[in-house]
Amino acid sequence: MARRRSKSINLSFNFDDSDKKGKCSNFIKNNKLSQIIYEKEKPLIKLVPPFSIQSTQKNTEVLTLPCKFTKNVFYKNNNIDDITKNMINRFKKAYLDRQLPLQIVDGVGKKTISWNISLEDTNISTIKNLFQVVASGLPSTESPYETIALEAFDSLLLLPTSEHCLYQVLTDIVLAIRKALDYGNDEKKIKILNIIIKMTKMKHIGICLVPYYKQLLGPLRQPYSKIFLSNERIKRKNDLNYHLSHYIHKTLVALEESGGRNALVNICYVIPHYQSVFQY
Repeated sequence: MARRRSKSINLSFNFDDSDKKGKCSNFIKNNKLSQIIYEKEKPLIKLVPPFSIQSTQKNTEVLTLPCKFTKNVFYKNNNIDDITKNMINRFKKAYLDRQLPLQIVDGVGKKTISWNISLEDTNISTIKNLFQVVASGLPSTESPYETIALEAFDSLLLLPTSEHCLYQVLTDIVLAIRKALDYGNDEKKIKILNIIIKMTKMKHIGICLVPYYKQLLGPLRQPYSKIFLSNERIKRKNDLNYHLSHYIHKTLVALEESGGRNALVNICYVIPHYQSVFQY
C-alpha cells in the first residue's frame, strides 16, 4: 500500500509542475503582448529649414536640397568593394608620389594634363607600367583624379606602341573598366564607353576583347534593355538615359565589327536584345 501511495503522490507533483510551467508560459506571452500594446510611441520628425532656431529643437530634421543642387552627389560609389578601393588608392599614391610624369593644366572650360616626358621616346615597359597605373584610376569619381585618369588614358591610346602594350595588360585594363562602369554615373559611363570604342579601333584589340564581353557588358544590360523596350525613345532625346543607351548601342556595334565571327554570339549572351548590324 505504501508503494501505491508514493506513486499517486508523485503523479500529483507532476501535475503541479506542469500547471506551473503552463502558468509561466502564459505569463511570458501576456507580458510580451503588454509590451507590444503599451510600447512607447515614437515621436514624429518634423522637417525644418536649415540655419534656423527650429533646427536646435527636439524631434526635428533639417530639410536638405536635392542632389542636383548640391556639389556632393552620392552614387553607388559609397559602397565600393575592396578591390576598387585598392585600385583608387594605388592611383592616388602614384600621383601624389610623382610616379606619374604629368601635371594638370587649366584649359578652356575644363582641366587637361600635360606630360613632362616625351611618350614617343619612352620604352615599351615604361608605357606598359603607365597603362596599369593610369587604368587603376578609371573607377575614381573624385576631382581631379577622375580627370587625370581619363585624359592620361586617352593620350596613351594615341601612341604607336599602345597596341602591343594593351595586349600585355588587357586583363588589368578590363577589370578597371568594369569597376568604372559599376560605380560611375551616366556621364562617367559615357566616357568609359568612348574609351572602349577607341580600343576597338586598334588592330587586333577588338578580337582580344571577345573573351571579356561577359565582364565588360554586364553593367550595360539593364540600361540598354530599358530604352530598347520602351516606346518613347524618340521623346527622350534630351534625356541622359537616351544618350547612354545610344553610346551603349554604338559600343556594341564597334565590338561586333571588330570582334570577328564570334562577337555576335558573345554579345547576345549578355545582352539578348541586341540586333546585329549585318545581314545574315
